[in-house]
Order: sequence, then C-alpha cells, then structure tokens
Amino acid sequence: MGDYKPWLDGKAYIPTNGYWGPGQGVGEKTFVVGMYGTDVLGNTKEEIQLQSDLWVTWFKSNAPDVTKK
Repeated sequence: MGDYKPWLDGKAYIPTNGYWGPGQGVGEKTFVVGMYGTDVLGNTKEEIQLQSDLWVTWFKSNAPDVTKK
C-alpha cells in the first residue's frame, strides 16, 4: 500500500510527477477493498473482522481523507 499512497494523498498528481490537469495535488477519496466478490478479507467472520480492522487502521494513519464505508 505504501506504493499507492501518493495517489491517495495527491502527491502523484503534480507536474513534477508528470501530471498536468485538473485536480493537481488532490488525492483519490475512494478506495475499494475486495470488489467483485473476492475473498480478499478472508473466509470466516474472524478473518474478515481482523482484515477489516487492519485496513481501517492503515487508512486512518496513512490516508485519513479517503472514504471508509
């Protein structure tokens, strides 16, 4: 996730990184975890809760402006 962080905080969207356009310096506000029915969070209630908690903790620390739903 560290490699993706510049897109979340907007640092990837600046001219020095090759981006010229609207929304310079504005990060993505939505990030989908496990879309299209994948079991990326696990298979049991306990696994899913643990993985969900880890994702929420990461986003709170690294990308607090991203929507969490």
